[in-house]
This record gives sequence, structure tokens and C-alpha cells, in this order.
Amino acid sequence: MTHLLVALAILFGVAVDDADIGTGQISDRVWLDLDGDGAQGSTEPGLPAVTVTLAFTGSGGTPITRSTVTGSDGTYTFAQLPAASFTITVDASSAGLTPTFDVDGVGTPGTAVVALADGAARTDVDFGFRGDATVGGRTWLEFDIDGDGVFDTGADVPLVDIVWQVTWSGSDVEFDTADDVSVFATLDTDGRYLVEHVPFGDYRVMQNALPLTLGGLAEAFDTDGEETVNVAVGSAVAEQPALQLDFSYVGTGSISGVVWADANSDGAFDGTEQPLVGVGTTVTWAGLDRAFGTDDDRDFRKVSDSNGGYTVPYLIQSFYRITLDPSTLPTGSVAGFDADGGQDRTTLVELGIDEAREDVWFGEHAGVVAPPTSVTSTRVTPTPTTTAVAAGRGEELSNTGAPGVMLWVWALLLVGAGAGLMRFGRPRTR
Repeated sequence: MTHLLVALAILFGVAVDDADIGTGQISDRVWLDLDGDGAQGSTEPGLPAVTVTLAFTGSGGTPITRSTVTGSDGTYTFAQLPAASFTITVDASSAGLTPTFDVDGVGTPGTAVVALADGAARTDVDFGFRGDATVGGRTWLEFDIDGDGVFDTGADVPLVDIVWQVTWSGSDVEFDTADDVSVFATLDTDGRYLVEHVPFGDYRVMQNALPLTLGGLAEAFDTDGEETVNVAVGSAVAEQPALQLDFSYVGTGSISGVVWADANSDGAFDGTEQPLVGVGTTVTWAGLDRAFGTDDDRDFRKVSDSNGGYTVPYLIQSFYRITLDPSTLPTGSVAGFDADGGQDRTTLVELGIDEAREDVWFGEHAGVVAPPTSVTSTRVTPTPTTTAVAAGRGEELSNTGAPGVMLWVWALLLVGAGAGLMRFGRPRTR
């Protein structure tokens, strides 16, 4: 290796003495110090493709300079160094970065002077930088479905725990190349993410992970348009260092049904039965915590249309409770059919991803007494001063004692008629 370095030096017209080649080494890392504390945090990325220069004075008094480029993790190495004093310089000015740390202090920005003993290895010559730009935004669930990119307090719901990958394009201003730098940000309870102290330049924010309990979403809005779903791109520059990239989503599921007067109590809406119009229906979403009765529950109120129908669209995968408003039902209406069999004007639904539930129907009975739940062959015998319902027919039979009176009248008439016939059939005698 020594002979190779000498040969290259001769090729490029640089005189190299064997004394200027040794077994020492200087190496470490150039990193993005996001919190500016001068210590390499576990989530702070290295700066790739940054030029690092090493300079020293050779044995003959000749200045010698070497340079290298940091790898994808921000590391660099200078090997085969003699015992000497070295000046290491990092050029990160093009990205608008401010030094936060080097081994001999930041009084000389981006430059450190270190001494190397014969055969020694220095692995502490690292450099920290922070930028003056910020990248952040908000992510929410829309229920007003206006897609205007504005979070509407009281109507929209902040999404939480989604992880966004924030990528700086690097000094080459191209994404998906060797000098890209990525950090990850998780949405807080207000649906916000923020990455501070990053370089000026182009940024791409894209969805990295969804919580396991959150599914059935479609993008309604992002800051740069909807051509690339779950991805937004923008630039942070000195004149506008705060870049905001927002996202909003709607659910892809729905719940719908019909409210009707179930006259024959069979739980089926047939052609002779009437829809109930103007009935209030409330669909309650259990919220992001998927538990009813907590602060993040959300109610959607609908009124049945001329066909008795209602629909709540744009719902995510979750639990829902559908309830009829009794005050909007006809007077004397009695709870009948509902989809989960409770006959209590309430149905619980677990909605799947992209699922459209169209079977959440409610059948109401007329009258103050609930009809029988099944048809039987039992014969109903009328009793005085009572009203009974014939099983399976719904006819009212009123017993006032009239049938018995009529039988007695007919019997007397028949007896009288028979007596008359017998009289006229006898021979007359004088």
C-alpha cells in the first residue's frame, strides 16, 4: 500500500517521503445534531456525502492534503498516517448548517486540530451540525369532507401515533440518492409532528407506519396535492425556514339501514309495510381508543329519508353504536327488530376495513302492546269484556256476549215454527 501511495504521488507530481506514511488512523462521524446538545443521540442521523479534508505538514516541510467523503452513515476514515499534527475540516456550509461540536471546540467552525502519535488511532474526531429549518405539520381525520386542508376544530379529529418519515434530499437536491438523510416523527395527541434544526433544502414527508388499530383510510388532502398518496414534498429556505406539510384522511367504510313499521312483526320489510320518515338516528363512533363512554366518542346524527333510509359514510375501521331517537318515532310505537337482536332500538357494529354495512335496520311495531315474536297455532278463546289478538292474523275479536243471545233467539224461532207446522198438519175435528 505504501508503494501504491508513492506511485500515485509521483503520477500527480507530489513528492511523498516514506516518513509521511505511517500506520496511524483518524476516523469518526459527521452527524446532524437535531437537539444541538453536542452529543450523538440514538435517533440523530449521520450526514452522508460530506467532504472531509485532512491536512498536515510532511517531513520535508511540504503541505500534504487528503480528502474523503462520508459514507451513508456519516462516517469517514483517514488511514496510513504518520505521527503528526493534523487539521481536519468539514465543509457543510452549502447546506446552511451551523457547527455544534468538534473535538477542539467550535471556535473554528467545522475545523479540528488533533495530534496523532506513532501508530495511534483517533476515533473521537467527530463533527456535529444543526440546521436552521424546521419541517412539521398536522394529520387529521375529516368528517366534514371538504378537503380544504384546514383543520376544523369540533368537526375534524386529530390522528395520533402515525409515524412519518421526513427525508432531506441532501446537497445533490435529489431524493433516493446516497446523500439523503431521514428522520422519523410520530404524531402527538394533537395530530402534530415536528422535526427541528434540519438543513435548508428539499424535503419529502411520507407515511412510514400506521397503528394496528387504525385502518380503512383514504387521503383527502396533502399540501402538495393528491397525485402521490401519503407523500408530500416541499422546500425549506432561508426566507421561509418553517416548512409545513399537512395531511387529512377520510374513512372508507359506511353504515346504512332503513327504519320501517313492521306490521306483521316478521323482521322483514315487505312491499305492504311503510317506511318511517323523519326518524332521528345517531351513529356513535367509539373514537380512536375504540371504547365507548370516553372523551373521544363522536356522534353522527341522521334523519331517515322518504324511504326510511339513513347513511353515515366515511367511517374508519372501529366500533359503532347505532341508536334511534324515541322522540321522533310515531306515538305508541314499540321497539321491534334490530340488527343485533336486542329489540332495544340500539345496534352495536364492529366495522371492518373498507366495509359497507347496509343491514343496520330497525322495525317498529304499532300499538302499546308488543305483538307476539312468533306465529303459533294456538287458538285464542274470547272472554267477556276483553280484547284478544288472533295468533298469526292480527285481528281483534271483541266478546260482548252477542253470539250466545243470537243462538237463543234462533232456537226459540225454530221451536215456534215447528209447533205451527204440527198444528196445521193435524186433521180437523168437529
